[in-house]
Amino acid sequence: MILLVAVIKKKYCVLQEEREQVDGFQTQEMAKLKHLVIIVSTLASILEELRIPPSFNLGLECLTVLVSFQLLAKEQDIASKVSALKESNAQIQTLQIEVSRLRRYEEELSTLQVRVSQILPNRPLPHLLHHV
Repeated sequence: MILLVAVIKKKYCVLQEEREQVDGFQTQEMAKLKHLVIIVSTLASILEELRIPPSFNLGLECLTVLVSFQLLAKEQDIASKVSALKESNAQIQTLQIEVSRLRRYEEELSTLQVRVSQILPNRPLPHLLHHV
């Protein structure tokens, strides 16, 4: 049972690290998307300011379409990571509940070991409680 608590604690830590990584990736991707939007907006302003002929604007439209596809791909990637993050959060909550439940048994086991050692003081007992 104590080994199970250790395994659950380890899995909890791993899931917590994964959640932090996904948060970091999401922040990076959003920054990239904002940067692309700024670039396209800046290009549009420059072309308008320089009064570039409409034939050149076709290139800007192609660039806008390309950036839109890139944005869509990034949004889908972020949505996938958010979904994975939600799943990890659900697992973390489940593990937290399980750890709380098992902690009660850990305390009971410790109490029983003390009682048995008081009743049988001269007999060595195997230590069932291992802290990790």
